[in-house]
Amino acid sequence: MWKRYVVMFISQIVMSFILANLAQATLVVNAAEGALLGIMVWLGFVATMTIGGVLWEGKPMKLYFLNNAYNIIQFALMGAILGK
Repeated sequence: MWKRYVVMFISQIVMSFILANLAQATLVVNAAEGALLGIMVWLGFVATMTIGGVLWEGKPMKLYFLNNAYNIIQFALMGAILGK
C-alpha cells in the first residue's frame, strides 16, 4: 500500500512543478489568477482526456463528474497556492 502513496505523491509533485512553470510563464501574480490557470489546465487537459472513459469504456457520467470535481478543486487550489 505504501508504494501507491509514494507514486501518488511523486505524481502530485510533478504536476505542481509543471503548473508552477506555467504560472511563471504566464506571469501569474496572485491567487485568483493562479486558480484560473489551474481551472484552464483542468478544462483543457484533464476534463477532455477523461471524457473518453464515458464515451468508449461505458463508465457512468456520474463517475466522470465525481472524479472531475475532485480534479478541478485540486487544480484550482494548487494554482491559487502557486499564484501567491
